[in-house]
Amino acid sequence: MSPVVQLESVTKEYGSGASGARAVADVSLSVAEGEFVSVMGPRGCGKSTLLNLIAGLEVPTSGRVLVCGEDLSRLSDKALSDLRLRYLGFIFQSFNLLPRLTVEQNVSWRLGLIGVSGRPARDRTAAVLERMGVPPSTWARYPSELSGGEQQRVAAARALATEPKLLLADEPTGNLDSASGRTMLDLLRSLNLQRRMSVVMATHDSFAGTYGHRTIRLKDGRIVREAGEMERSPAAEGQVLPFRRRGE
Repeated sequence: MSPVVQLESVTKEYGSGASGARAVADVSLSVAEGEFVSVMGPRGCGKSTLLNLIAGLEVPTSGRVLVCGEDLSRLSDKALSDLRLRYLGFIFQSFNLLPRLTVEQNVSWRLGLIGVSGRPARDRTAAVLERMGVPPSTWARYPSELSGGEQQRVAAARALATEPKLLLADEPTGNLDSASGRTMLDLLRSLNLQRRMSVVMATHDSFAGTYGHRTIRLKDGRIVREAGEMERSPAAEGQVLPFRRRGE
């Protein structure tokens, strides 16, 4: 079975010459079905750029990015959008909620694009908002009326509403208090285990990083260390392994 994500010698540069900058440098990485990978490193090390490359929101300067067996460079804009819609969920660090839509509309609009509408869409939207701890009293509000933590939970609900095969999470606990952050991480772990949803999470939080089966550390856009690999591939074995923290 093909990896859900495969990066082959991927480099991303911005600008050129003396003023240019290399955000990701010669990164090769595979993520199996049902695997949870934590990408760690200090701010500015290339974590967000790496997730954007996997999502097809950035185009690599060199190398190849494959998602669900598809070479992103060979897809038309329409095909790339369709792949994102059907297989990917993305929790952005900056939320990216649509300001003119209510909380409920921000979560449900993607469902309509995959053919889920009416009562099924309302039920699924309500279920995911409740699971993310977003109270019904806020569902008719707009993003500008919410706190940062509330917006983060809504953004997570939107990403999860379509039940993606792959979830990309960029600092998903960055705007949450410690208790809410733990709830978020436990939810991601639960979905990973129960639904075989692959997760690639960028974080600089060492506690959050322990939630992954595997930890990738970036420095100056390069992988400098990789630890905690699973004993066997869940894709190969047909099962999802339980999480094991380092030292367990």
